[in-house]
Amino acid sequence: CPSILFIIVIRGVPVFLRQKFEQVRALFMQNPNVLAAAGTSRVPPGRLTSNIGTRPEGIPEDQRKSMQTIWMDYDLLDILNLKLAAGRNFSRQYSSDATSAFILNESAVREIGWTSEEAIGKGFGSAEIKDWDKGQWVPRNGQVIGVVKDFHFESLREEIIPTVYFIAPYMAWNYLIRVRPENIASTLDFIEKKVHELAPGMPFEYSFLDEAFDTLYRSEQRQGTLFGIFALLTVFIGCLGLVGLASFTAESRNKEIGVRKVVGASVSDIILLLSKEFIRLVLVANVIAWPVAYLLMDRWLKDFAYRISLGIGIFLVSGALALAIAWLTVSFQAVKAALINPVDALRYE
Repeated sequence: CPSILFIIVIRGVPVFLRQKFEQVRALFMQNPNVLAAAGTSRVPPGRLTSNIGTRPEGIPEDQRKSMQTIWMDYDLLDILNLKLAAGRNFSRQYSSDATSAFILNESAVREIGWTSEEAIGKGFGSAEIKDWDKGQWVPRNGQVIGVVKDFHFESLREEIIPTVYFIAPYMAWNYLIRVRPENIASTLDFIEKKVHELAPGMPFEYSFLDEAFDTLYRSEQRQGTLFGIFALLTVFIGCLGLVGLASFTAESRNKEIGVRKVVGASVSDIILLLSKEFIRLVLVANVIAWPVAYLLMDRWLKDFAYRISLGIGIFLVSGALALAIAWLTVSFQAVKAALINPVDALRYE
C-alpha cells in the first residue's frame, strides 16, 4: 500500500520531547528528504486501548458511549493518507483546533446516530489528560470538525471500532516520519543526529510502518504455504495409492475383462467398469470430509471480524477436483487393462 511506504516509526518518545513537538518537527523538516512528521499515541496496525467517555451533543448521559481515542498532532491523517468523509482536517490556521476540535471516524458517527454531514459542527466532549505522570484528567469540550472514513487501524481480526481524534501532541509518544525513497540511509543518520541533539541519552530505535503490516499476517501466510505443501503431498500419495489399487483391481479382474471384451464390451465400457467403484469411494470420502472441513475452517475464520462465508460452492468445486484427479489416475490403469488382448487373458482357461 503506497500510503504506508517509507514511513519511519520512532516509539516511546519521552515526555520532554513530546511537549515541544513543533520544535522537533521543524528540525526533522530541515532535511529535504523528510516529507512530513507527525506524532500519535497509537501506530497502526497496533491495538486501540485508550478508551474514554464521550459527550456528544443531544445524547442523554445514560446513552453515551465510550470510544477509543487517538491523541495526535496536526499532520497524522495526512501522513497516513486517510480520507475524510465530511468536514475538514486539523489545521494550524485555526488556533481553536488545538483545544476544542474533534474528528470522528464513520463508526463513531454511526454509533452516535448521526450521518457524516450531520456530525459537522455538532458539540462534542471527552476527557483530556493534562499531566500524564500525575494522572490529572480534565474535560475537553468543543465541536466535531471532520469525519474520517473508516479504515483498519487494527488487524482484520478486529472490527473497526468508534474512534475519536484530537490534538494532544504531549500525549503522542510515537513519531511517524515520511521520507523520500532515495538516500534513506543518510536520512536516517540525519534523524538520529537530531534526536541525539535534543535527547542525548535517548537510544535511537526505529522501524518502518510497512514492516509492521508485512508481519501482521505472516503466520497466516506460513500456514497457507504449509497447508499448500501438505495438500500437494497428500494428493500425490493418494494418487500413488489409487494407481496401486487400480492396478491390483485390473490384474485381479483380468479374465473378467477378457470375457467382457469377447462378448462385445468396448474400451469405454471397461474403463467405466473399473472407474465407477473408485468414483463411488471418492464420493463417500467427500461426504465424510466436507463437514469436518467446514467445522475446522469456520472455527479458524471466527478469529477474523471480516471474513468470507463458506458456501456450498467451495465444497462442490473441491469435490469435483477430487473426482477429476481420481478419475484421471484410475483411467490410466483402466485403459491399459481395456487394451489387453482377450486371447492373452483367457489363454489358460
